[in-house]
Amino acid sequence: MIENQSKQSFASIKRTTSWYFKITRKYRGLFLALLLVYGIGVVLSEVITILIYKKIIDQVTALGVSDMYAVWHSFSLLLLVSAIFFILFRFGERLLRIYEVESYGLLTSFIFEEFERHSYDFYANRMTGSLTAQASRFIGAFNSIVDSFIFTLWWGFIQLIAIIVTVFFFSKIFGFAILAFMLILVPIAFPLVKRRMYFDSIEAEAGSKTK
Repeated sequence: MIENQSKQSFASIKRTTSWYFKITRKYRGLFLALLLVYGIGVVLSEVITILIYKKIIDQVTALGVSDMYAVWHSFSLLLLVSAIFFILFRFGERLLRIYEVESYGLLTSFIFEEFERHSYDFYANRMTGSLTAQASRFIGAFNSIVDSFIFTLWWGFIQLIAIIVTVFFFSKIFGFAILAFMLILVPIAFPLVKRRMYFDSIEAEAGSKTK
């Protein structure tokens, strides 16, 4: 029973998410810019920086203090990369705030337009507090979904791809091992996520009801 309800909850979440992006399609270019900015920032901060640290350690270990020019060159490159991804993340935060604020206005207008289309019977059979809670939850959940997508799914995806590519560069055996592990882990984790969505939907429905 829970499995069927989990599937229904997952389908409902997919339908709601598709509505979000249909309503906010006016700012689709801004959203893609967000993905690009954060994607580049993750690669620089999580992969390139680590490789530069490794290079500095290798240079100090191999050369000692005999060739400090090479060490300082790598250190300068590290500072430059750190400055670039810091600026990218700050710029990404500003783009994210703009995207969420502008989308909030579109979602609010959409909700009021939908309310205006309903008849008197619709409101007679529903409590005002319940409708208000549902509308607030629909609008407020958008920011949570966008934040979770960017900082959890997108961030993790870019980080994972970058790590796998980097490991392949140094060792194909370890690269294939990590890739195989992820291919096994994802099918196991996906049903657990769907089950969690079911309980989240129950909590949301309880929060939308008024006595």
